Amino acid sequence: MLIPQFKRTIFDGAKLAKVIRMSIDSNDYMELLSDYSSGLFAMETLDIVGRWRYICLQAVFGYIITMRFLHQINVVISIGVIKHQEVLEILRSHRFQIGISGTLDYCGVGLMRYLGIPNHIWVSDTALSEAVAFLLGVPQPLSYVPVLDENDIGTDMTFMQRMHNVYMWESSYFIHVYGAYLVTSLFRKYANASFPNVRDIAVASALCFVNSDEFVDFARPILHKTIYIGGIGIDNNTNPLPEGEKGVVMVSLGTFVPSRGIPHTKRIELFKAFMEFPDYHFIVKMDEVVESNERMVEQIPNVELVDWMPQSDLLGMFIGFMRSRFEICIFLLQMA
Repeated sequence: MLIPQFKRTIFDGAKLAKVIRMSIDSNDYMELLSDYSSGLFAMETLDIVGRWRYICLQAVFGYIITMRFLHQINVVISIGVIKHQEVLEILRSHRFQIGISGTLDYCGVGLMRYLGIPNHIWVSDTALSEAVAFLLGVPQPLSYVPVLDENDIGTDMTFMQRMHNVYMWESSYFIHVYGAYLVTSLFRKYANASFPNVRDIAVASALCFVNSDEFVDFARPILHKTIYIGGIGIDNNTNPLPEGEKGVVMVSLGTFVPSRGIPHTKRIELFKAFMEFPDYHFIVKMDEVVESNERMVEQIPNVELVDWMPQSDLLGMFIGFMRSRFEICIFLLQMA
């Protein structure tokens, strides 16, 4: 198992497989994250014209802007992987017959061809997205199958919702074509000028493992090569985490917002707000648990700072994740 990483984690992702960690040091990656999160905590007052401009921009181009940013991050990661030629040559020498890669970016797909691996299995990190379905030839009737990303439409759509669903599908398609172009250009620059388009490589995938559950997913056509594996890595034996008298609250800004981007004054205000609820235990994920943060909370007994969260243990307590429908089924939890 090849794990490219910017920061070392304590989780290998495998119990039996040999794990090869590829340390990627890229200032471009951190600069992209900093630019993305720099304005999250800035206060700005907009007039009526400014509000309408912001609303229209987000409604029409918000999804495209976000996905374009994610593909730019994927390019930075791909460059870091391709430059580790010594590690890649070791992998090539093993002559693997089957390779497995995720669908969030096309780097893994290109890497399979670069290493000379003849058979490829795609793993959809989420439910089956429209880009993956299109490349695999899986039908997606847009009249009742909603687009996966940035879309709150269900299966019972009005005419205008169907029109919006078509727009979201078109946006997703073209932004993934753009992402594939960026990754293909990288492999043609660093590997071979005649390297095929990574979308053409993805089309030849033998199977696609879908990280969802067909019994709770949206009803949709599938093919024999789409195999649902949602919940396969979840451990039913969870360890209890500390709770307050009324419960526990998990606080995380996600992967793309470094916690060090939160201004010092905002952190103090955040922790003071938690202190007002002593009956709840707050688990706060920080990308770096530094001494300054620990000093802030040392007098607040109901706040715990962590840089890694035991997801199975958390899911055994409550559901607070966007794509956790199969965890709900496994742990038999009730949603509000």
